[in-house]
Amino acid sequence: MNFKLLFFFAVVLGLFATSSAYPEPNPEPEPEADPEPEPMADPRLKWKHISRGLDVADAAANIAGLWWG
Repeated sequence: MNFKLLFFFAVVLGLFATSSAYPEPNPEPEPEADPEPEPMADPRLKWKHISRGLDVADAAANIAGLWWG
């Protein structure tokens, strides 16, 4: 069984699931006179997104292990 390929597939799928948690923002035209700008959302990666990506990678590894096992 090719575990290196299986591991690579699980890691790529997990990274894809983690990166899809943050969609690309659509740039909006800025207003000309805005006295107080709105606070920016926290752009840091949160643990729930990492956990979701690891769960997807684990599920993919289990499915691939059953498929190729």
